[in-house]
Amino acid sequence: MKKLSLYITLALAGLFMGACSDDYTDWTSPQSNAQEDAITFPDFKATAVKAFDLNNPGAQVKTFALNEAALPEGYKLANARIELTADGVANAKTTTVSTTLAGLADSATIQKVVSEAFGLRPIPRTLNAHVFVNAIKNGQAAYIDAGTVKVVATPKAPKIETEYYLTGNINSWNNNDKTYAVKNSGADVYTDPVFNITLTAAQVAGQSKVEFKLTPISKIGTEDWSECIAAAKEDGKLVGNNAGGNISFDVVPGAKVYKLSFNLLDQTWTCTPLSFDDYLYMAGDANGWKHIDYLYGKEHDGKYTGYMYLNKNGFKFCTQPNWSGDNYGEGISTSGGNIMMTEAAGYYKVDVDLANSTMSLTAITRIGVIGDATVGGWGSDQAMTYNEADRAWEISNITLTNGAIKFRANNDWKISWGGTVNSLTTDNGDNIAVTAGTYNIKLYAWADGKGKCELTPVAPAKQNK
Repeated sequence: MKKLSLYITLALAGLFMGACSDDYTDWTSPQSNAQEDAITFPDFKATAVKAFDLNNPGAQVKTFALNEAALPEGYKLANARIELTADGVANAKTTTVSTTLAGLADSATIQKVVSEAFGLRPIPRTLNAHVFVNAIKNGQAAYIDAGTVKVVATPKAPKIETEYYLTGNINSWNNNDKTYAVKNSGADVYTDPVFNITLTAAQVAGQSKVEFKLTPISKIGTEDWSECIAAAKEDGKLVGNNAGGNISFDVVPGAKVYKLSFNLLDQTWTCTPLSFDDYLYMAGDANGWKHIDYLYGKEHDGKYTGYMYLNKNGFKFCTQPNWSGDNYGEGISTSGGNIMMTEAAGYYKVDVDLANSTMSLTAITRIGVIGDATVGGWGSDQAMTYNEADRAWEISNITLTNGAIKFRANNDWKISWGGTVNSLTTDNGDNIAVTAGTYNIKLYAWADGKGKCELTPVAPAKQNK
């Protein structure tokens, strides 16, 4: 103790002599640059403590412990703090957090530091904690460097599974039923915790109110309700472990679909009734002002995609296959004149957002046949030619072997068509099975649900005897 007292006395004396001035600095508050003058003592060190879980932390968590080294008479310790840096994270920022002398820190503050550095996946995470305290006498203080320890914390996060299933009055409360899958984008659930399902008017028919809970995939087939996601008392909030009531929404007259979205990390949810139709129609100079080109809106949210030939002589988008519905012209407005494109005439992927009054065009300069049934296999496609009169892409006398084909645009897989010959889709459609032979092929790309292809066998040429 005498040795420690001497170290502190000498250090503090030097500090006090240098600090004498007419200006008073409150050294009991942390200073951003004071670490440069910190004092270290061999017998005064912080030590690591047990790992802790922020899912059940209490108001404070213990981040370190101090030994019981004595201070000279008249001095006391105060203003403990830790500088936290994520272990093993490149370019990790350092955050200063106030603690008690016993190493207790605010749980919410530690949660914020851990989640910002590592995300919310509930596994143990390691922080490097540099511990500082002040030795104080007569309003003057010296920084004491107590060393660095490891702080191991598991961030607070609800358990999130990879899939959930809606269980409610639309499926007779059968929580073994997988009809109504609720899924995220396929990414890690703590990276993308937003799960969605779209219910059609037909699926909720007969109900004035839809009531349900979300059954995690691990409980499907077990008749176990214990881990269902339920409704919290607060509107728009969720609660786990079946600790709440039924989630519900009212059926709205005229709504075509209900888009349900669940943020299982924030534990919130929304229901958006939508009334946009499945299809939008293009009528313009390029198709003789006939409503025969289609755009499909999968989510019924006003966003449509279709494939068609356009020119610079004007067109409109229409909600009906005639002029009796809403007709969108310039500015994607019902009051606008004909849309006059500045791009060159040609074949385009057309994206229209009625809700936000926007349109975008992606030029398609080539469509080809590809697959293991073609001479190029899956490595290269066989170019087709656009027939403007028939509104179709075509190729003649192509020889196919037993196997499968698809169609793709611009020598790339960003846009491709598969499925069945009478119902093609760009939404990861299946390979199209074909048998060996020579064919004339016509592809009507159009929109999902409307696109199709015709494979016409070519009869062998007759030989002269």
